Amino acid sequence: MKQLQASIQTFVQTLPQSRKRVHLLLGILLLTALLPRVYLLAKVSEKDFLHNDGGEYMEISRQLSQGNGFSLSFYRWYEFPRPGQKDMLHKDLSRPPLFPLLGSLVFFLPVNPLFWAKGISLLLSLTAIYCVFLLGKEFAGAVCGLFSAALFSIYPYALYYTISWSTENLFLILLALSFTFLLKACRGNPSSFPYCGLFLALASLTRPTALPLAFAFIVIWVFFSYKSGSWRVMGKQAALFLGIFLLLLLPWTIRNYRVGGKFTPMTYYGSYAFWLSSSDVIYETYRTMDTPDYEKKTGELWNRLHAERLAELKEKGAYDIAEASRWWKQWGLDYIRQNPDKMAYIWKERFFHYWRMCPNLASLSTTQIVLLRTFFTCLFILALAGLFLLRKRKETLILLFPPLFGLVISIPFLFVLRYRYPFFAPYVCVFAAFVLTWLTRKAVGEELPEPFSTGEKGLIPSRK
Repeated sequence: MKQLQASIQTFVQTLPQSRKRVHLLLGILLLTALLPRVYLLAKVSEKDFLHNDGGEYMEISRQLSQGNGFSLSFYRWYEFPRPGQKDMLHKDLSRPPLFPLLGSLVFFLPVNPLFWAKGISLLLSLTAIYCVFLLGKEFAGAVCGLFSAALFSIYPYALYYTISWSTENLFLILLALSFTFLLKACRGNPSSFPYCGLFLALASLTRPTALPLAFAFIVIWVFFSYKSGSWRVMGKQAALFLGIFLLLLLPWTIRNYRVGGKFTPMTYYGSYAFWLSSSDVIYETYRTMDTPDYEKKTGELWNRLHAERLAELKEKGAYDIAEASRWWKQWGLDYIRQNPDKMAYIWKERFFHYWRMCPNLASLSTTQIVLLRTFFTCLFILALAGLFLLRKRKETLILLFPPLFGLVISIPFLFVLRYRYPFFAPYVCVFAAFVLTWLTRKAVGEELPEPFSTGEKGLIPSRK
């Protein structure tokens, strides 16, 4: 028994220095994560796989493969054709381009496109696990990276979005890579900073909510580097960051100007989402959530309010989303101005919604609720313990920023738990993994410095 304990102790202590062992454990982890994902993808129906906006993305990809550009052959619930229009094919202004471009590949391959779409979804899911490993490794070493990847591999929403044709995992991958290179840059490797611009631009072309992060990245990098770095070097790397970021956004910005009339990399969906987030639909959603009345009351309001708004748009002659966007925005502002009490309630509920462990309880079984609450309770406790242990480390602010940013942008705008996942899951898993790393190294008898100062023996290795 003592010999076994000694072997385990030696293995753990030498693991960070052995790339082969780290890669072996990571390979075993990815293989283990592969099995349930393949099973779930085999079981999921086409309807469930393409639910929410998955059908829209697949249709845009199909039109791209046929040479019709970013287009749709049908109108969404908040759009309608012009009078007398026979051809339903029209340019899309609601969805960003990167995920449809990726999805268009499935239409150039043999066999059913749905088969390849599921394959891409599986690959994205496994890549997301690997990127969380890289993030944890950069933050606190290989052991933390392995624990981070392990926790993320069983994260409920990581499994759920494997069997959903959506932007979530692609956005998460690009965002995690952006913050991984930001950590590198802030630890004395300024040449890593332009890579942040590359991945952040691609993330913005997957979901526009990443756009404001460009300014935040520059502020964070300057905050961490101004004492030790040369202003000339910092200026050069910041210029490269901005140049790469803007250059990648430029083609899509020009396309939006030519099609929608605005020189912007954003989509035109934001105004509609703003109205929906500031309406009685959301007010009733929060008021009836977790009750049997939820679907009936919100469904009735949804149908009635959309019918009224679409009728008004027809009267105004706003026949496409570019023309209608200013009206959706105005209706949202009017609701906020006329219903301050309801908006205060919505904002309060949205704050607490961001920290919810489960979606609408009325749609889940008792077993699902117990499993979700158990997992998230344990994860949140570990993450909070990690934040406590890391309270004196400036690097903690970098990985704490994405969850807080996600919270801030969710309060004034439309929010569902799927929007939280890319900003929240990887970083909470890293904080929780830090505690598991600390406990593991304590268990094998390593002496850890207090309060975890940077150095070769510290949990956060020096990058100097």
